[in-house]
Amino acid sequence: NLYLHQDGGYASGGFLADTKVAGTVSGGSQQQWLTRNSEMSNFEGVVWNNVLVGCGSNVKGVEKGWPYAANTVVEKTPEEVEKPFLTVNDGKYSVFVPKVKNNTVGVSWSGDKVDGEFIDLDKFYVAKPGDSVAKINSQLNAGKNLILTPGIYSLDAPIEIKNEDTIVLGLGYATLKPTNGNECMKVADVGGVSIAGVLFDAGQVNSSTLLTVGTAGNKTSHKDNPITLCDTFYRVGGADETPGKATTCVIINSSDVIGDNFWVWRADHGKGVAWTKNTADHGVIINGDNVTTYGLMVEHFQKYQTMWNGNGGKCYMYQSELPYDIEKTIKPIVKRVIHTTADFDYLDNLCFSENVVEIIKTAIKNGADIVTDTQMARSGINKKRLASYGGEVHCFMSDEDVAKAAKENGTTRAVA
Repeated sequence: NLYLHQDGGYASGGFLADTKVAGTVSGGSQQQWLTRNSEMSNFEGVVWNNVLVGCGSNVKGVEKGWPYAANTVVEKTPEEVEKPFLTVNDGKYSVFVPKVKNNTVGVSWSGDKVDGEFIDLDKFYVAKPGDSVAKINSQLNAGKNLILTPGIYSLDAPIEIKNEDTIVLGLGYATLKPTNGNECMKVADVGGVSIAGVLFDAGQVNSSTLLTVGTAGNKTSHKDNPITLCDTFYRVGGADETPGKATTCVIINSSDVIGDNFWVWRADHGKGVAWTKNTADHGVIINGDNVTTYGLMVEHFQKYQTMWNGNGGKCYMYQSELPYDIEKTIKPIVKRVIHTTADFDYLDNLCFSENVVEIIKTAIKNGADIVTDTQMARSGINKKRLASYGGEVHCFMSDEDVAKAAKENGTTRAVA
């Protein structure tokens, strides 16, 4: 049997793939779970959302009929991709790269033959922490694949994947961390690239993205040779006292990309975590067409968690949580704005400078005036309380000179 919990204790969700279980899989207290291309005698128990893809249509113990039951069953996996792995072949180390297959049920390794190819280890550059980006990129440009041995790679520039069919295999949660506000990795719009087993960790200086796949606006089809991202993880903060920052964790511009087990996380707990410290707008932006994801988990970002702009995409289990850690001084302001406007988009659209609430409080206590561009906002401010600090509220929208300036400049009165 396989227990996905410890004695029924708290369990938040996860992913299982290409696995045979002779007995029962016990989901227990898992809130959400994705099982792909696996075989079991029985599956029992989850809380909210249990998705099975490529496990057949009649898994014992799985009551179908979502949303009335907690289970969603997709009989076949439309595009199955298993990640490359290090192995021994004919007494020599090599990397086995499984073949992408369509409309599959069950594990990929039944029988004597597994579809794929062995690539000799001498076709790889085996990197170690401390290697320079220039050295890694020179090996990639020379046609090598890349193995990242365990450890943290401090990068002052992105690793660049430019050649078709390049394999990047991380071992032991190899971690890429930018040091200069740069990206960790950039992938050109070339087919057959496989990135597996890599953790992308935001650095202290804000990066625009941690991983970019393809170039914006490029609609080249990779249908016959898709790009695959397996077991890739993205983290903004939480690991140490140095807060990480990234505008977006991963941007997928290429078409025909298959993502298998994405966990994209802005830390809402851990070390060095606060609303204005480990900042990140978005988790994932998908611009490419025909992108498929199995297990897309995106949590706690400060604007939109996921922006899916491409056409023809498929997502098998999406798990997301809004941020919990809005600062206590900011949260009442956000709630008041949403209450006043009935517009929940303000949760994503409002931006706050660091320590802005304390700065405003200090200014008001020192007698600062408040200027607003609407009479409605002016009416809502407690003028008596503001006057007790020596301040006044002003709205100049009805002044004749403001209306005249707006007309002369062809602008609104607010701009004038």
